[in-house]
Amino acid sequence: MLGTVSVIVPIYNVEKYLLKCVRSIQEQTYSDLEIILVDDGSPDGCPAMCEDLKCEDSRIRVIHKENGGLSDARNAGIEVAGGDYITFVDSDDYIAPDFIHSMMSVLEDDIDIVCGGYERVTDKEEVLETRMAKEPRVLNNHDAMLEMVKNREIRTTAWGKVFRRNLFDDIRFDKGKYHEDIYIMHKLFGKARKVAVVSVALYSYRVNQNSITGSSFSPKHEDAVYAHLERMKFLKERYPDLADDEIEFIVWHCCDINWRIMKSGREYKEFILYNNQYIRKYLRKFLKCEVSLKTKGFALFSLSVLSVYGKMRRNNK
Repeated sequence: MLGTVSVIVPIYNVEKYLLKCVRSIQEQTYSDLEIILVDDGSPDGCPAMCEDLKCEDSRIRVIHKENGGLSDARNAGIEVAGGDYITFVDSDDYIAPDFIHSMMSVLEDDIDIVCGGYERVTDKEEVLETRMAKEPRVLNNHDAMLEMVKNREIRTTAWGKVFRRNLFDDIRFDKGKYHEDIYIMHKLFGKARKVAVVSVALYSYRVNQNSITGSSFSPKHEDAVYAHLERMKFLKERYPDLADDEIEFIVWHCCDINWRIMKSGREYKEFILYNNQYIRKYLRKFLKCEVSLKTKGFALFSLSVLSVYGKMRRNNK
């Protein structure tokens, strides 16, 4: 065995899915595991389920804490993790029996992160989409950052990966943020010497239309814009040739948020004004990006809304 893997599972209000998730971890062919179940103040039967699971498997450790959100729950798991490696499994997802073995089998002394593919599944576990690399490969620091920033063979998610434990020595998830993975992944990849990509999809990501990412507009959606702006600043300092790749995501999220606002029928003009300043700033470069004509058209349409809200704002003074 290459070392113990700490599997961190943040848990909140997932009584329907928890057993499937934990069983998929217990049944891994790679058995040197520490399974950390973090009950984030769940109001349902999850706390009791965690205790029952702990009694039947000595590898399971349970943390009960006040509700602090996904980032805070993951951080609580990191704090107590005793393994040589860390992987995250969201509590409504599940993994194939050889998920961890497949990731660990490609590790070498200078590989600090292993990234796998995944499948998107419905609530009934029907496969909607499978995404994975065309072939396995090992990337140097710069090329791995490139793939992650472009969101191609490496997705900007904490799940579906195995991290060397020491990457988290001085890095934690931002508490209270949504789109939390965008805030942290570039920091972890910035520390990695090499990153391996495996061409298998052994992580099943359950699509939840009630999540913040799938819902109608909420001010929390703006966290995606803030996260990409923060990542652009990081890239300008460390990987200047990659900084402009953030433009596509900044403008796309601004357009997506504006569209959600318009569909909601509610007035959030301060958010549209905020988003449009970045659409306007980066529009010329964005129009050269490989995005659909529909998205480019909406970016132009969104700017036209700016003048309307500008007039409304002046009239209200």
